[in-house]
Amino acid sequence: MGSIEIRRFQKEDSEVVSHLIRRNFLEVNVKDYTHKDMEKLSSVYDSSKVLEISSFAHMYVFCKDQ
Repeated sequence: MGSIEIRRFQKEDSEVVSHLIRRNFLEVNVKDYTHKDMEKLSSVYDSSKVLEISSFAHMYVFCKDQ
């Protein structure tokens, strides 16, 4: 089992975080909401949306060594 690093979000993380958020909408949240709604929401959370949110919110990433 690897170690976990917790750190503040950096601009370079936006693509990976965006991918993770979108995947969550389509694989997890879709169980409780319509697929159409999750597709629409997923389309909003591109890397620029993540960067926008990071400009006013505290965001952290958890990085696991494998």
